[in-house]
Amino acid sequence: HVPRETTEEALARSEAAVRRFNGAHDGRLRAWFGLRIPAVCSNELILGAKRKADEHGVGLVLHTSEARDEVVASRVKFGMPDVERMEKIGALGPNVLLIHMGWASPREFALCVRHGLKVSCTPSTGFRLGMGSMEFGRFPEMLEMGVAVALGSDGAMSSNFVDIVRQMYLASGGARSQRLDPTVMRPETVLEMATLNGARATLWEDEIGALAVGMKADLVLFDTERPDWQPVLNPIANLVH
Repeated sequence: HVPRETTEEALARSEAAVRRFNGAHDGRLRAWFGLRIPAVCSNELILGAKRKADEHGVGLVLHTSEARDEVVASRVKFGMPDVERMEKIGALGPNVLLIHMGWASPREFALCVRHGLKVSCTPSTGFRLGMGSMEFGRFPEMLEMGVAVALGSDGAMSSNFVDIVRQMYLASGGARSQRLDPTVMRPETVLEMATLNGARATLWEDEIGALAVGMKADLVLFDTERPDWQPVLNPIANLVH
């Protein structure tokens, strides 16, 4: 049995979760409003979630331009792809995080810049589910345009791991293989996607994402004496590759 809710009920339950969990555990936990796939969401639900996110000072996260079939479904039902539809109904803004975006249109790239949208590139999901997101995605272009493109793993059933280092490797390798160009998505670029842009995408850059005075001092240490790290010529390249 799949429970069904009205738009009002869904928004109320989401709002209750945000009120309960956002800022919990001494600020280490943040809660946002989340939607699954726009093609199966009404305009009222999308716009309502965006307005609630604005009201509570949090973000709205949803999967967009994820796979070819989903883009086709949006075009058939609404006459346009996901992000273009969200602009039409007034549901875009700098607190919106778009997961995947492997099949985004050129106009949607421009909308990312215009509205300060955030993007989460999820290479492992594209590879596991055969969505072609790295083959058809334009993540190097988005980065060059100034879009905050971060890295993510999607859910367990879509990726089976949530290792950000593996995501760095897959994002770099996927883009290079697509372009036949070993100079795109350099190790330094994907490291910034995992750290600085990850903080920007989660609206948390004031506290995390960089080693700097006043930032949270959460560190990860790697043993560079291991055989698989040798030789250490460029530690960032070693980390990624």
